Amino acid sequence: MNYRTIIIDDDKVICMLINKLLDKSKLSKAMIFNQATEALQLLIDNDSELNHYLIFLDINMPVMSGWEFLDALNDKSLKSNIYVSIITSSINQTDKEKAEGYEYIFDFLIKPVKLEDIESFEQYHFLSPFHKKD
Repeated sequence: MNYRTIIIDDDKVICMLINKLLDKSKLSKAMIFNQATEALQLLIDNDSELNHYLIFLDINMPVMSGWEFLDALNDKSLKSNIYVSIITSSINQTDKEKAEGYEYIFDFLIKPVKLEDIESFEQYHFLSPFHKKD
């Protein structure tokens, strides 16, 4: 089994911050994509039942938004196991409600993401393989 963490956000500072928080938490550092199209291609090219992805996804991005990325995932019917945590600066309740309609999404975080947000992932048993081994 392969477990990879991915950050998809067009803001390089946010990506760096989240990766630092991952390093301080029990989760492994992530691969960073500043464009959702590149991350989508990686998922398509490496689609397998053996692959598991934890994705931190911004919803407001140029070229391909987080919503468009999620729609593309649904259209592709990938075999990989994908778990998505939305990371957004949007405080719009309709975004949170829209997120509930996507099967891949398990969490919705408002920026700035804090260490306790990442540490709260320990409550999700399906994410335990993504944690660093002591």
